Amino acid sequence: MSDYQVSGHATEGVVRIDSGGSTAPAPATAAVPGAVEDYDWNQLTDTIQSLENPVFAIDRRGSVIAWNRAIEELTGVPAAAMLGKGDHEYAIPFYGCRRPILIDLIFETDEQIQKKYAGIRRENKVLIAETDLSRPLGKQLIIRGKASPLYDHDGNLAGAIESIRDITARKKDEDELRAAYEAITAADKELREQYNKLSENEQVLRDSEEKYRILVENSDEVIWI
Repeated sequence: MSDYQVSGHATEGVVRIDSGGSTAPAPATAAVPGAVEDYDWNQLTDTIQSLENPVFAIDRRGSVIAWNRAIEELTGVPAAAMLGKGDHEYAIPFYGCRRPILIDLIFETDEQIQKKYAGIRRENKVLIAETDLSRPLGKQLIIRGKASPLYDHDGNLAGAIESIRDITARKKDEDELRAAYEAITAADKELREQYNKLSENEQVLRDSEEKYRILVENSDEVIWI
């Protein structure tokens, strides 16, 4: 699996921030220290809090503006310790160090992504990838990430959002099914080879019997066995 692959159940396509919307304050994400101040993130963060899958979001500067309860449980890092942090702080719970991850590629061109990374595919505005390199809470997991751009009401790129799904169990099931299929295929091949060998031996025996019958029918003398 490639060095760059991360995700979960994600938002589809583009997410727009409605700065005019009114929502109840999100308990863990309402106050975002260090976030870009031109946008009202409350509606977005409130929605992210309600999602069952691990989701986080960053603003254009790379500061964390949302870190929902599901990602708290996955990483063991509370929102209060992550909100407002930048410099790839959000990568540490997964990789143990600061490094670009899938969400950061939203701000790069397709050409840059293709040059630097493998195993990433794009569906419209959404980047999708998988990795088995992450170690949240010290556990080796296979996760799938989906990252999408965030646009403000004027259509300007304001940030990015990523959802993460633990697909370890599914991958294990797929590997077991693949191994079972390969075993069945190998057994089927061996059975076919044995059948073909038996068919060849049977044909040799029939040919021998036919030659003997012809010999007997065409012989004028008694053949003693």
